[in-house]
Amino acid sequence: MIALHEKNHIPLVEKTVMDFSKEIKIFYGKTYDILKYADLAIVSSGTATIEAGILETPMVIVYKLSYFSWLISKTLVKIKYFGLVNILFSEEIVPELIQKEVNPQRISSELETVYDNRKNIKEKLRKIPSMLGNKGVYDRVANKILSMVK
Repeated sequence: MIALHEKNHIPLVEKTVMDFSKEIKIFYGKTYDILKYADLAIVSSGTATIEAGILETPMVIVYKLSYFSWLISKTLVKIKYFGLVNILFSEEIVPELIQKEVNPQRISSELETVYDNRKNIKEKLRKIPSMLGNKGVYDRVANKILSMVK
């Protein structure tokens, strides 16, 4: 199953998926429903990691930039984690793959590890809502990120 956030990505994903399997279903507008019942997820970095975390879905975080953007960000920003779930906990709760690490072999390997550890991961993810709290969550997350910038 593939859950898409952007409707305009459907044609590209359909074309790509058809090269691999006709059994893969693509959904738009059902992300939370799918994440809620998924055993595992591959999630692009950003708020989607917090959303998957709140739904207690074990995941592998992937992020790939253009080479030029990667060079700039690598030079300007020095942080230990880029996934919001890991930033929130100040430790690697779920694996993060970036740039060349984002390949089928590494993703598959990390998914196996996450699956084997899913109960522990879910237990940690269950703490996210209380960590975020109610008011001021954006300030708390921003301060956490700023504290990690070296």
